[in-house]
Amino acid sequence: MPTSHFQTTQHFEWDAPWSFGLLLGCALLLGGWSLFQIVREANIAQSRWSVLFILLRSIVAGVLLWMILGPTSVLVRKETHPKTMAVYIDTSSSMQIQDQPDPVADRRWELAADEATDPLAAADQAVLFASAMRQEAARLTGLVERQASNDERQESADKWEELAGKCANRLEEVLNGSMTTEQQDLLQELNRSLKTDLQPLLRTTDWVATSDPGDREERLNRLGETSDQFSIRCRILAEGLAGGPLQGNGSPTKRPLPMAQTRLARVVPALKRGVGRWLRDSNDKYRLRLSQFSDKVATLPVESWEAGLPSTVSATSDSQAVRRTDLAELLKQIRDETGKEEIAAAVIITDGRQTTESPEDPRDLVTQLRVPLYIVPIGRGEMQRDVILHHLHAPPSVIQNDKILIEGLVTAYRCAGESCEVQLLEGGRIVESRQMAFSNDQEDQRFRFEIPTEKVGRREFKLQIPSLSDEHSAENNTGALGVDVADAVLRLLVADGRARWEHQYLVNLLKRQERVEFDQLKFAPHPAGTGKRERTHQFPQTVEEWSDYRVVVLGDVGPRQLNKESQEALREFVVQRGGCLILIAGQNDMPQSFQGEPLEELLPVATSSGFALARSGYRVELTIEGKTADVMRLSDDLVSTEAIWREMSASLPIYFLSSYHKPKPASQVLLNALPIDASEASGEAPAFLSWQQVGAGRVVYISSPSTYQLRMRNGDKFHHRFWGQLVRWIASNSALTGSKRVKLMADKSHYNQGDAARLTVELSDEQGRPVSNADPRLDVIQTGEVRSNVSLTPDPKVPGRFLGQFAADGAGRYSLRVRGSEVEQLLAAERYVDPVQIEIAFEPGLDREIIDPRSDRPLLEQLAEQTGGLVLEPTALSELSRALSLEPRTVETSQRAPLWDRWWCLWVILGSLTLEWIIRKRVGLA
Repeated sequence: MPTSHFQTTQHFEWDAPWSFGLLLGCALLLGGWSLFQIVREANIAQSRWSVLFILLRSIVAGVLLWMILGPTSVLVRKETHPKTMAVYIDTSSSMQIQDQPDPVADRRWELAADEATDPLAAADQAVLFASAMRQEAARLTGLVERQASNDERQESADKWEELAGKCANRLEEVLNGSMTTEQQDLLQELNRSLKTDLQPLLRTTDWVATSDPGDREERLNRLGETSDQFSIRCRILAEGLAGGPLQGNGSPTKRPLPMAQTRLARVVPALKRGVGRWLRDSNDKYRLRLSQFSDKVATLPVESWEAGLPSTVSATSDSQAVRRTDLAELLKQIRDETGKEEIAAAVIITDGRQTTESPEDPRDLVTQLRVPLYIVPIGRGEMQRDVILHHLHAPPSVIQNDKILIEGLVTAYRCAGESCEVQLLEGGRIVESRQMAFSNDQEDQRFRFEIPTEKVGRREFKLQIPSLSDEHSAENNTGALGVDVADAVLRLLVADGRARWEHQYLVNLLKRQERVEFDQLKFAPHPAGTGKRERTHQFPQTVEEWSDYRVVVLGDVGPRQLNKESQEALREFVVQRGGCLILIAGQNDMPQSFQGEPLEELLPVATSSGFALARSGYRVELTIEGKTADVMRLSDDLVSTEAIWREMSASLPIYFLSSYHKPKPASQVLLNALPIDASEASGEAPAFLSWQQVGAGRVVYISSPSTYQLRMRNGDKFHHRFWGQLVRWIASNSALTGSKRVKLMADKSHYNQGDAARLTVELSDEQGRPVSNADPRLDVIQTGEVRSNVSLTPDPKVPGRFLGQFAADGAGRYSLRVRGSEVEQLLAAERYVDPVQIEIAFEPGLDREIIDPRSDRPLLEQLAEQTGGLVLEPTALSELSRALSLEPRTVETSQRAPLWDRWWCLWVILGSLTLEWIIRKRVGLA
């Protein structure tokens, strides 16, 4: 690859302010005048010092002339920087799909890989050169308007003339094919317009590069308008030929395309031809760099770029992870690379559909680029015939004898007038089914199942849709869910300093739940309690008393009501017993009054020093973690859920926010609180709802008593749903399976591929005491074979508890089995013969990359247009290097060092004049 070159030369120049002849005349005149003065003074002329005086005055005149001529030493540094053509190949998962046949697109990709000429390929290449002519005409107009140098304008005019010549050659090749009468007329019109209207405008370039003949502006306008019309009509010709017969006179014999060819398999031969042409054309004048991108950008070696690509064979979701398309990350990479090297053009081959959740829009990022984008789209713009099962949802846990609500969406493309069946299976048996009928070519339909529960334990469900005839893919027709069924009665303690709105609406919710029992504590205007708290009106003082409850909800109470002894017992209840705690901040005590108290250690947040409430109030916004957490879901889809949370504080902002809102490192934030006038969340945004695992239990913290605002305009619906999900989610934390002495738990039963399962093992002896001196491990089993192992580390906060993580390489179901010498001894002691194991599943991460693989050509055209680039057909890809200005950029700098401004010049002049004066004085000639 060519590199930058530096060349240094040095030469001598005269830098006189006047012409050399004028200076020579002045020097002769000065010399004559000096001689005349000497001759006029007869006594000097007759003395023996006359020759010396003439010599001294000649020296002075010579030095003065030397200084006036301005001799200068010039050091010239010439830098030659080669330009780069950067090529980016989309290797996301959507590039591995097989599009349904498209005769026009299939023909173009086949021709793009063929070395022989073809009328359609020639027409597409003529479109490329015509579009480049239009852009060069606009560039030339800009150079003239900003009065660029004559050389720059001449270079642009020459480039336009070169492009016009290549366009004319391609139009001549189009004549070799068979065309309709209308196409022949259009081709003749294009040739006539090019030769009689366009090319004569720049046949002579004096009016552009040098003087303005008076009608320069009119000529430039005519050049731009004619180039625009010419480019449009070239495209019309190419599209007409694309719909014509496959072969014309002289066109090559076509190779039949392999069946079921992936997008990437189509790209490789076309790009291989293009890379070969670009390398031959470069002649060490420009660089060629190739990269692949999906959610990240990776450089490919030019010599073996094909080997660095993923397999061009169609890949199923079971064989590899979903690679999403992140155009925003690609544009940022191009922006950063432009600052490091001279990129003349960025060539992008992609389907163009942004499938990652990036906070930055590619349309905004593209305005930051200083390099034109030349984009080759691939893929169909419409969806193929398909039925997709997605957005499945079920609560992570339910109470015994409650109903399991399973919901989801079915999206059908090109299935109008047909129907499908959604089947719910458990243990391989169909439990229920729903029939879906579609009346439109693209339609979404919701479904729901209500499954009764009787037994406590884990229930695994599978949903599936039998494949339709000619369906594009059956891989998106299935899904799985797991639900924990908890004890029938869930006991809670709900306490607050006074009956705030948050407390009152929560109590009203709990009163309506048949399988929930709760005790209340209130301390204003006077202490009062219900249930076990009715007699004492106090908090529990021992771990055993706290253990009467599965979940404890504390509102605005302080150390006066919750003393240190009770706090210590509460901490042990959470850390050791796996208790669940929900804290709701208040203006009086919670949590600021517990600074330095045992309760403060349980908080997932810390205080923010110097915090001042925003006068405009706050709004809430889901974080990235919150968007993926089932407990925060208030609707069937993420967009609706985000809108519900956003509207909670839209009409009535949240005006109180506790200063305790800075997340601790181990906590997870599900909702942020943002000032009303803030545009987006930052890394320092206050946490509105956060939680963390504390030993064996969970602690949830809400930094403002404002979730009751979910009821505004919506009644109880969303407020009850949120609190119901929150209580069940936090209560399902301790659902470990196994024997009495060896227990195993995963934080979820189903994961998206790329996620990590968090695993917990608990060991105890016959007396229930924790066994810490052990080294348990987990075997990862798939299809009956041990694939790998998971190492476990002791939990520093909980004796006898061991923690680990497992991330699967591929999608599928995995069994995790506990083993180890200590584990075998504990199981043998209680005569537990079955292995302690659980089953988890890693889903292929079905998302927009798979369920919506359409090509987004309008977006690609917008990105190319904004950067001054083009959207190309694959047949024009190999000719791109000939349409670009890829000559190396030359920068010439000079450093001038004057040779006349030296001290010796002054001393010679002063010395000569002084010597003459001294001599004249000594000999009496003065």
